[in-house]
Amino acid sequence: MVLIEGISVVIRGGAFNSMSQGSWETFLASAPRYIWADDEIAARSFLTLEEARTFIVEFHAQGLAESDVARVTLPRNIMMEPEKESDWLELGRVTLSVGFVDVARLVGSTDRRIFTPLNWIYAESLSDRVARAAGIANAAVQSRSVH
Repeated sequence: MVLIEGISVVIRGGAFNSMSQGSWETFLASAPRYIWADDEIAARSFLTLEEARTFIVEFHAQGLAESDVARVTLPRNIMMEPEKESDWLELGRVTLSVGFVDVARLVGSTDRRIFTPLNWIYAESLSDRVARAAGIANAAVQSRSVH
């Protein structure tokens, strides 16, 4: 499972085997710190749709199929369903001791770990701001990063 915040782009791991630049393992080893992944999918969040589109275009230029990339847009209203562009991706919300996070995973995955950006801290996250804006009380803030 990977963290989803704001406008996120999720890439199916198996897709990298068809790319000109190499395999999933190669991508993960060379991925910049702003991309996080479990063993099946990778994600990156953006503040604007234009940034997300540019990121997707760059991957398509390297041979990644359109069907292997999904854009997930979380709604401003916490009660609405997020938008997604994929049938291979499941979305959900996980309650933690500090609040909740929105996540994505490959359909049928049984991995329950949540992967986040390096040095991600809930108290400084968009997830926390969304929860507070919605009036959802959080327990004591956890100050360790999860990766």
